[in-house]
Amino acid sequence: VGFCILSCTFPQCDFANNWTQYGSNCYRLKVDTRKSWASARYDCVQDGGDLVSIASAEEEQFLPDFHQVDIPDIWIGLSDKDQDGVFKWVDKTAITFSNYAPGWPKNTYLVNLCFLPGNYEGKWETTNCFKLLGYICEMTGGQNPKPTSAPG
Repeated sequence: VGFCILSCTFPQCDFANNWTQYGSNCYRLKVDTRKSWASARYDCVQDGGDLVSIASAEEEQFLPDFHQVDIPDIWIGLSDKDQDGVFKWVDKTAITFSNYAPGWPKNTYLVNLCFLPGNYEGKWETTNCFKLLGYICEMTGGQNPKPTSAPG
C-alpha cells in the first residue's frame, strides 16, 4: 500500500474498452486482430499508447494473459528495426529487464526482427516483423482525455 504526501495521480484507464491498469500505466491485449509489428504499433499509437515496453519482471507477470497457453504469440515493443542487431524498446527506454529464451536474441542479418514471448514459459524470442500476431499496447500515465470542441 502506497501513501501520498501532497497529491496522488492515478491513471485513467478506459476499462470499457478493455484497458487494464498496472502501476501508473494502462495496458490492452489485442489477440482478436492480428497484425505485423509495424501495423500493431501504429494501432497502439492511434489509441494514444505504443507497443508495450517491459521494465521489470513484476510488470511482465502482470501483463494480461501474457503467459496463457491458449493465447497465440503476441508482439511487444522490442525490435532491431532501426539498426540490424541492436535491439531497442519503442519508447527509447534502456533495456533494464529482459526475459530472453536460451540462445536469444538471435540476429539474422538483413532481416528486421521483433520480439514476442515465443513459448509457453513466456521467454522472449525474435521473429520476422511481418508475421501477423496479436499484441499488447501500453499507455504511459493512463489515458489522455480527448479534447472537446469549444462551444459554438
